[in-house]
Amino acid sequence: MEEQEIHLRDYLLVVRKRKSIVLTCFVITFLTVLLGTLAATPRYKASINLLVERSKPDPLAGYNVAVGMDPTFLQTQSQILKSTRVALKVVQSLDLASHYASYFVRDDTMGRLLNWSRESMQNIFSSQDVLSEEDLSNDEKISNREISIAENISSNIDIKPIKGSNIIDISFSSENPALTVMVVNSVVKAYMDELLEIKMQSSGYTIKWMTAKTEEQREKLSKSEQALQDYMKTQNMVTIEDRIAIIPQKMTEVGSQLNRAETKRKELELLNTQVATLAARDIQSVVTIPAIAADPEMKAVRDHLQQSEQQILELSKKYGAKHPVMIKAVDEKESLTNKQLEIIQHIIASFKNDYDLALSNEESLRNLLTSTKAEAMGLNEKSIQYGVLKRDIESNRALYESLLSKVKEQNITEEAHSVNVWVVEEARTPTVPDSPRKMRNLLLGIILGLGGGIGLAFLIEYMDNTVKSVEEAEARTGLPSLGVIEKLKDKEKNLKDKILTLEEPTSSFAESFKALRTSILLSSATRPPKSILVTSTVAEEGKTTIAVNLAVTIAQAGQKVLLVDSDMRKPRIHKLFKLDNSKGLSSYLAGADDSNLVHDGPINGLKIISAGPIPPNPSELLSSPKLAEMLEKLGKLFDIIIFDSAPVIFVTDSRIISKVVEGTIIVAKAEQTSYELINKGARSLLDIDAHVLGMVVNAYDLKKNSYYYGKYYNYSYGGDDA
Repeated sequence: MEEQEIHLRDYLLVVRKRKSIVLTCFVITFLTVLLGTLAATPRYKASINLLVERSKPDPLAGYNVAVGMDPTFLQTQSQILKSTRVALKVVQSLDLASHYASYFVRDDTMGRLLNWSRESMQNIFSSQDVLSEEDLSNDEKISNREISIAENISSNIDIKPIKGSNIIDISFSSENPALTVMVVNSVVKAYMDELLEIKMQSSGYTIKWMTAKTEEQREKLSKSEQALQDYMKTQNMVTIEDRIAIIPQKMTEVGSQLNRAETKRKELELLNTQVATLAARDIQSVVTIPAIAADPEMKAVRDHLQQSEQQILELSKKYGAKHPVMIKAVDEKESLTNKQLEIIQHIIASFKNDYDLALSNEESLRNLLTSTKAEAMGLNEKSIQYGVLKRDIESNRALYESLLSKVKEQNITEEAHSVNVWVVEEARTPTVPDSPRKMRNLLLGIILGLGGGIGLAFLIEYMDNTVKSVEEAEARTGLPSLGVIEKLKDKEKNLKDKILTLEEPTSSFAESFKALRTSILLSSATRPPKSILVTSTVAEEGKTTIAVNLAVTIAQAGQKVLLVDSDMRKPRIHKLFKLDNSKGLSSYLAGADDSNLVHDGPINGLKIISAGPIPPNPSELLSSPKLAEMLEKLGKLFDIIIFDSAPVIFVTDSRIISKVVEGTIIVAKAEQTSYELINKGARSLLDIDAHVLGMVVNAYDLKKNSYYYGKYYNYSYGGDDA
């Protein structure tokens, strides 16, 4: 299936279709932002910039610490600036406990109510346990009101370290601009006082703590040294460090010698096995072994033997076998052969001796390696405890020396560098409120409202799985669209009680059925289908309306049409045409007389067969061979026969009829019938080889769903343009 290209107008059509959702979301969001902005109390903000640096260390004290390299320094100072202790100092310096509420006095009733509620909430949520009396250097008692005001001030202070510098931006927001600048300036002084108090409190405590810690560490060092000495005496570990270095080297050398001895033993073992194997067959054949052949004595005998054989060969050409010269030459050869045999046996014996010696050497080295490993393991166990004790001494000594050196320093607070503070930019009284920012909020409300509304519209459109457009329906179901029936806007036109193709033959609704009639008549290359079944997936999709108006429209074109109500569960055609339903399709299929079965329609060429009395077993009646017989007889009398049947999903009536008719039409209601239902209904028909002509989209809002349909509608019906 070819993927359909999506154009910008498709998105615009979705927004246009869901414009009510977009507008509703926009109005609600915008009004919420607008009311919130208008109801918000204006707040003012004052800011001051501080340059905060560590003070440089005193060169005479011996410090070489880099200044300003601590990445957490500014963050630490920011937390001190925002602390409740600093805020309490601000409250006390400005005497806010006495006249804090006067900065927020408003003359109107609402203002007085807000002031009263603010004071009440401060008294309710204040706590005696936030800061105790001991937390203050001057032992001054802090009231609940002061704590509450300090917490409020601390929560409205904003601290921002400026990136790439040692400058901190301090800002405070409040409803009163005068109070804002007073508080932010007082914060700086309170911060300096707090730093001084921290330094003074820490100095005396640090000296006392470090003196006691030094004495404690000295005792630990003495105990650890004594423990090491006792352990070395007990384990006789005077030379443990030398032995720790020698034993691994010894193990490595013994291991290497063992590997070489094992290799040599395997080589000699293989050589002896090879010699024994060849000697068992022919002792002379061992001469082919390279180790034997390379023996100098063997090589010399072999050369003499070859010369003797060559001499015998030459003498045999001159003398006979019993000639003295020949006998002497043969005797010499035999003597050489015996000597060669003696040499071979001697070499074999030497191989055996070499093998025994190599085996003995390998065993000795293996025993030596085992004993060395045992010695190393025993030494390791001792050295582990030795190392633990020695490291304990080293750590205790290092800590003791460090503490001792710091105790000797006369000014212990030099370790915690003091902080230098300069005001870079003074705070100024704000004249314009910092919040709410009305224009920004309104613009944000417009953006959020439109964005949220459009997003919600697309979400609903995505989640909506019903028929929304003819093109999408064809693509997702694979069924061709035979026609689109317009959705009527006039609420007084109830299609269940009226046949508009008769009452308003020139309306756009009637024209929709004329287009449907043309599609059906042209649905086949040879001839149009003579019998058509009109069904739907579920109830309330307009299948009866489609069947009735289609039959009327075809009859208006001069065709002989028979309309058969085969929905024997909820028949409606006899009510629309006001016909007698005492006899009908059910009575005929049950075997009753077929006289007076066909009724005249309201126009020439239209005949009607009602459903008849509702039977208890509609499916069994429709399965009767009489249905096909009736269709064959009536097919000779009419140009086209249209069946209105029950929905295809829940009952089998339509599937039974689809087997005997020449074509089936599936009705789908726009924005109500889902694609799953259409596909399920179509599969149930196609699985039994029914001929599905296509689908008809009913109650389709042409103006809402399609730009082109809307233009066509305005041009053809009720348009003002020529």
